[in-house]
Amino acid sequence: MARSKTFRRGELAEDILKNLAVEAVMFGRFMIESRAFNPTNSPMKKMNARERERLKRALFGLEKNGLVKISGTGDEKFITITEKGKEKIVEYDFYDLEIAKPKKWDGRWRVVIFDIPEVNKNKRHQLWWKFKDVGFYLLQKSTYVFPYDCRAEIEMIKDFWGDQGEIIYFVGQIFDQKKEAELKKFFKLK
Repeated sequence: MARSKTFRRGELAEDILKNLAVEAVMFGRFMIESRAFNPTNSPMKKMNARERERLKRALFGLEKNGLVKISGTGDEKFITITEKGKEKIVEYDFYDLEIAKPKKWDGRWRVVIFDIPEVNKNKRHQLWWKFKDVGFYLLQKSTYVFPYDCRAEIEMIKDFWGDQGEIIYFVGQIFDQKKEAELKKFFKLK
């Protein structure tokens, strides 16, 4: 018998919420037929009773926490992501952020400068941590450099922070050969 995937606490609910968001973008909202909770029908037929129960608890936990709304009667149940749920998805996206690295570097540097007021210093520290985690190079205080396009990811970060600070993104060249050599070494570029 195959072992089921083990989830850390909250991971199943996070996965459900993210998948609902994808469905919402594709179809406007996600529909679950009531038979989805019936073990004889797909997708739950491949789950054992314990897994089905975990899924049901996760869905109803999302509803209890105000992240989704479950509505409908009879054979059709609808799950709609609430505004609070959308905010949670943006938060998940922020913490799961990764930037794709193309096979070939285009020779241009992406520079991100941010100014987050002292009153929001915890958020500033989270941003410093996130840039380090993703692999940015700290050029100067609150100035980070990255070799690959990351405009969409920076826009997502701006959405996450809202109006709590200013984040500026630009693309350019570095004319200091010593600094550029240091950056190329850091990013393992030729």
